[in-house]
Amino acid sequence: MAISDLRVAIIIMLIIPHLSFRRYIQERKYMISAILRVSDEKLDFNKFIKKHDLDTDAVYENRFNLCLFDEDKLSREQFHDYMAEIIAEYGDVFEELRELKINSQIDIGVTVGSDDQFMCSIVLPNEIIKELSKYNIEIAFSAYPASD
Repeated sequence: MAISDLRVAIIIMLIIPHLSFRRYIQERKYMISAILRVSDEKLDFNKFIKKHDLDTDAVYENRFNLCLFDEDKLSREQFHDYMAEIIAEYGDVFEELRELKINSQIDIGVTVGSDDQFMCSIVLPNEIIKELSKYNIEIAFSAYPASD
């Protein structure tokens, strides 16, 4: 075997596992949630929630949380689809919060810790970031430990 043939063989051996691992990571499914967190000192949250018929998870004196989704098994593509659906479904809520200059954020939570739920990275496409930015919504990321 010539040296050039050996180099090609080594390169192939290095690339094929990488491609397989990359495909494996892209096809994996992860536990992901998204929570809308809204806070303001002056807004009547009960009135706002009723007006938009929101099924909130928690309402406090000057803030509320709304679970937008909480899924055990989502691929990256499904996660992107869910985020796009949230923008479409809650656009009027986001727009009113923006007009009222109310502090709001979407907290994207990922369970980490076990090999089952390992995620290399969370990717938000530019289109989703632009849409959320249009509504002046901050994006937060939270990592929650997996239980054994």
